[in-house]
Amino acid sequence: MSQTGRNLTDAVDGILKDKCDLIHDRDPLFTAEFLHMLGEAGVKSVKLPPRSPNLNAYAERFVRTIKESCLERMILFGEESLRIAVQSFVAHYHTERNHQGLSNQIINPEPDHIGNKGSVQRRQRLGGMLNYYYRNRSLSWCGNLALLRIDPQGAVASLLKLIITSAPLWGMSKATGIKPRAPSESATLGQS
Repeated sequence: MSQTGRNLTDAVDGILKDKCDLIHDRDPLFTAEFLHMLGEAGVKSVKLPPRSPNLNAYAERFVRTIKESCLERMILFGEESLRIAVQSFVAHYHTERNHQGLSNQIINPEPDHIGNKGSVQRRQRLGGMLNYYYRNRSLSWCGNLALLRIDPQGAVASLLKLIITSAPLWGMSKATGIKPRAPSESATLGQS
């Protein structure tokens, strides 16, 4: 635990660098040596009263969530695989997971995924254990006078409208369907 204390209070990249207090429960892992090391770094140890999980409810809930959703479903081989799993879950938790306490909203949603009407996409994390479904930006092409927006209801109608309004650009006649090209046109088209 003393190495953990040194890592936490490291002056360069310690997580407790420039922090005043560390609120923790009465776990026996917080030894006198560890607490002394925190005190030397200027971090005050604040112990929660015994049997009071509601005083640390946010941390308790996060630990329960990461255990149930991630860690209990994996076989971890060493510290590196644990770090990768925790980092992937934290990214999923903050940017992809709905939270009931926030009216099923995402804490920090990606701006590209808000209000899109395109096709549904899936992002997988940890081999598909954590999934995030979102709508892609709708694809749009500018034709002569039409803008095609792919959506489940109107994709075919929009595509037909684009083909009809863009027919003169493609060398097609609205009346006959296809306008024959001159031989020189087709030869130059194949070269470009």
